[in-house]
Amino acid sequence: MPAYFTQGFMVNTPAWHGLGEVLDYYPGRTEAMRLAGHDYRVVAFLNGDVLTALTAEEFDALKGDRTAEIVRVNGAWHRFGQNTDKKGLRVEQIREDGSVGPLHGNSLEVANTSYAEIQNSVPYDFAELLLEQGFQYETGITMKEGALCALTLVLDEPIQITGDDSISLPYLGLSWSHDGSGSFRGRSTTVRQVCANTVAASEAEGKKLGTDFSIRHTKNWHARIEDAKKALSGVRADVEVYRNAMEVFAAMPVTKADRELFTKALVLDQTVASVSRFKADVAKGTYSARVQNNVEKAEKAALALFDTVTIPEDHKFTGFGLYQAGVEYLDHVRKAQSADSRVGRSLLRDEPAKARLPKLINEIVSTGGLIRP
Repeated sequence: MPAYFTQGFMVNTPAWHGLGEVLDYYPGRTEAMRLAGHDYRVVAFLNGDVLTALTAEEFDALKGDRTAEIVRVNGAWHRFGQNTDKKGLRVEQIREDGSVGPLHGNSLEVANTSYAEIQNSVPYDFAELLLEQGFQYETGITMKEGALCALTLVLDEPIQITGDDSISLPYLGLSWSHDGSGSFRGRSTTVRQVCANTVAASEAEGKKLGTDFSIRHTKNWHARIEDAKKALSGVRADVEVYRNAMEVFAAMPVTKADRELFTKALVLDQTVASVSRFKADVAKGTYSARVQNNVEKAEKAALALFDTVTIPEDHKFTGFGLYQAGVEYLDHVRKAQSADSRVGRSLLRDEPAKARLPKLINEIVSTGGLIRP
């Protein structure tokens, strides 16, 4: 991730990689765009390679030929080999005073020629709708020399669950690309600060509230704008869903055996039946000693979370404790293919495994001690 970082800002807390400008206040739109490096637009151009320079005679012979591909570079005319399979974009970063920014003139290559530009001003138009709900610009970053952009807004109204001395803050993340690698996406989430756990409210409730959206960079992207804007109107309701779901779990007592069953199911298929099914398969010799050892290590790592500050003392034996241990395991303990994939599943998209946690907890508690590991 730091290798991709080009420019950005954060409010109060520096990024883990130490890059970007740290502010002690929340900026407005114009300043946020400048500090994030988002104060530019992209312009399409013919994509290809600049070839040999033309002599005066060659230029005179070709300038009247409308089918000839020639391009002017630094005042001299060259042959141009167009690549019709790809689209090119050029970054125009011209500041209000007429000066150019550091990204000005960068060229971006897009593999899909049907790609349609969504300018940086569009995500900021969405952000303004959130500002009306009380959100503020908290981070803004540009990566890969203008190819990737992201913006995070925070609602400074901490959520505190009964018996938990830590707080969670509601966030809305916006991300988009100019190289065809991703859609324009919006996603609401909460971050529990004691352990940096992240969870979408819709995941917490096990259902979608429609506050997330994705708009592909195609010619009809404008048609999705109004539906996406309507989704943002439900962000505050999303926060309340999370709060209510967690309060229900906070009042739900569990036993030591429940915790053990939960951690076993957590590292398998997240169903109670998966535990007995795994045991039966082990007895049949389905799994090697190596696989069994890996599962056992994962179970111990998940169970050990109950002895850390991740789980508040009042919730060592509640459904809220199970839920937080599950999220902590999925965010930070479970193996990830790469640092980027870990960030993606934690921050940038809904995580199916987190969405299944409420159902698993209810299933374990409803067994009434009839099913044990």
